[in-house]
Amino acid sequence: MPDDIVIESARQLIGARFTNTSPILPRNETLHDFLLTRLGARDHEVFAVILLDVADRLIEYVELFRGDIAGAPAYPREVLKWVIATRATAVLVAHNHPSRCANPSYNDIATTRRLNEVLGCINVALRNHLIVGDTIVSLRDRGVF
Repeated sequence: MPDDIVIESARQLIGARFTNTSPILPRNETLHDFLLTRLGARDHEVFAVILLDVADRLIEYVELFRGDIAGAPAYPREVLKWVIATRATAVLVAHNHPSRCANPSYNDIATTRRLNEVLGCINVALRNHLIVGDTIVSLRDRGVF
């Protein structure tokens, strides 16, 4: 069986568990599996937003920005548009590093702090920023914000 078929099957199986109204926790094993299969094997950076309701249940997963091998732009105003449109009260953001090294860059840290500041202005919580490589690194656990 070709690798692409196996990977797509895994994405579908994990995606079926990651559905609307599922409770999402920053260290949730299902969330990590979902992100590793969705973003982990990409050869370009993707910046995604996971929009949550007042009970931290999934409203929607959106891949907002696509970049190249070295980075992807992440504009807070675009994140805010989705937050307002979906009436989210909290968000998780995630992006991958095609190098498979999940250590945060200076830009990752600056983007996270800016998003936290902007979202705080409208009383929306940034639950975490997760970087996907061979593993997942939590910027909240690293004390970035």
